[in-house]
Amino acid sequence: SVICRGGQVVGFNPSKIAIAITKAYIAVHGQNSISATSVREQIANLTNFVINALQSRRPEGGSIFIEDIQDQVELVLMRNGEHE
Repeated sequence: SVICRGGQVVGFNPSKIAIAITKAYIAVHGQNSISATSVREQIANLTNFVINALQSRRPEGGSIFIEDIQDQVELVLMRNGEHE
């Protein structure tokens, strides 16, 4: 589960990570950037990296703060050369 900023707890939804990464790509590279298969594959790979990083930090399960998810998304984007 995920602890949101207001303190409410919601279920973990990996598709929200993919949506956030997609929005970041669109914001930097434009709407047409996600039409390329290679970019969609890259978004899927980055999403999996984030999910794996989160799971390795909490192998026993439990809740994670939304800020921790955002930090992992930012890290994976920067490590992939997407500093913008």
